[in-house]
Amino acid sequence: MSTKHSVYKKNSASNKLAVYLCARDIFDDLKAVDPVEGVVTLERGLLSDSKVFARVRCTFRYGEQALDDMLAGVTFFKEFFIETVQVYPVDKFNPIELTEVQNRLLQRFGDAGFPFRFKLPHDIPVSVALQSEPNSLPEEQPRGIEYMLQVFIGSSPNANLSKRNSISLGIRRLTLATPDPTSGPYTRDLVKVFHFHSGELRVKAVLPKEIFYHGETISIDLCVDNPSSNTVRRIKFQVSWK
Repeated sequence: MSTKHSVYKKNSASNKLAVYLCARDIFDDLKAVDPVEGVVTLERGLLSDSKVFARVRCTFRYGEQALDDMLAGVTFFKEFFIETVQVYPVDKFNPIELTEVQNRLLQRFGDAGFPFRFKLPHDIPVSVALQSEPNSLPEEQPRGIEYMLQVFIGSSPNANLSKRNSISLGIRRLTLATPDPTSGPYTRDLVKVFHFHSGELRVKAVLPKEIFYHGETISIDLCVDNPSSNTVRRIKFQVSWK
């Protein structure tokens, strides 16, 4: 079995700052959340009078990117900062418990490497990108929810980002749903009463399981019992994401 571990690297425009990220997919299994962790390297000339911060930014885009340019002063997205940590200077009173990957990176970079780690909370949405229509051009920033790890040099966590001395690296916040092997079919019952007709309509829907994955076929067994005096002409099925 292979023991290789992928590490994602990105440099700033000035090449004075670099980030090595251990994983870009952050999983939440509803019990624990994977940490966002890695190592930041700095050019030695910047170490004396600089501070380095790492933060996770969440962007919720609810309108097409082209609308931002068409309507001056109006934007169709919201940004939130989920978590911010100071990478340098190092907080000696709260040392980080290093992983094997971080230890190897620090052995490689020596005094120029600084580790970081923080966790995302449970109560934030998962990464979602709404697909464009089949015949439309791909969007640079599609509608949905995206997360970005930002590493930057500044005097405070709220300092404006310099394009030359900052790094933005996309990450995904995902929910890992593990099905219960002992669970059986998923059943829901519906009873509808008609105000102007006698009797009631009973509908029973049965799914082979409760959890489905992307691209998986959803088969439904439907049982309709209609002893009422009303005629049912159609039944509508809808799949919604929550």
